[in-house]
Amino acid sequence: HDIKIVLGGAGPTVEPERMLNQSKADFLCVGEGEYAMLDLVKALEEERDTTNIANIWAKQNGKILKNDVRPLVEDLDTIPLPDRELIRDEFENGNIKWASLISSRGCPYQCSYCHNPYLQRLYRGKGQFLRERRVEKLIEELKGLKFSYGIKGVTFSDDTFTMDSERIFEFCLAYACEIGLPFQCQTRANHVSKEVLGALKNAGCQEVHIGLEAGNDYQRNKILKRHMSKEQILTAISDAKEAGLKVVTFNIIGAPYETEETIWDTIHLNR
Repeated sequence: HDIKIVLGGAGPTVEPERMLNQSKADFLCVGEGEYAMLDLVKALEEERDTTNIANIWAKQNGKILKNDVRPLVEDLDTIPLPDRELIRDEFENGNIKWASLISSRGCPYQCSYCHNPYLQRLYRGKGQFLRERRVEKLIEELKGLKFSYGIKGVTFSDDTFTMDSERIFEFCLAYACEIGLPFQCQTRANHVSKEVLGALKNAGCQEVHIGLEAGNDYQRNKILKRHMSKEQILTAISDAKEAGLKVVTFNIIGAPYETEETIWDTIHLNR
């Protein structure tokens, strides 16, 4: 079929040349893609040049034509919401019961296994990397999901949902009053407190996901660059349970320099 193929996401962003060379794709989007894809689709539709679009790499006659990334969209609320009408049937027949949202973009940490440090370098000088949606806009979208699509719960897939505690307190009050559905989120052990966890629980949060990653201090902090202590992890999980929240931990087994002993450290810390 004469259909153009575009690659995008974390893997293509980090290794664009290899991804294009080893695939039959025509284009690859580096970094965030909303406006890059819009420009690409318009250029294809109007049969214009597609080789000079910011964020887009093009493959033509065996050559890769590269373009720099455009500035980051600092106000996330200017990006149109997903057109969920395209999948209304999936909501109505019960295939989608919980909605998945991301209320922020960007993570300031330097964990060695993550693509965020690469993105920080890619977008240096291109705008504020950590961006958060306004609470009122988030609640507006959630109202649409609850009343128009009948969702039963919400998953927040932000890298660290509780990065800004003041924003979380504002969100929890509004969510409890206007949405009132169960939800879950992910966070870091050094970005929660008893007050934050209590607010999450009172707003309807059922489950928090926390990155433990490795039980061995050297493996966790020197290799994976997590920069947090066992005590922080244990305190965060204890506080979450005390607040009545279920806790799920993220773990990495078999990272570089891992040994059987350090794997057991991870198992024991989870226990």
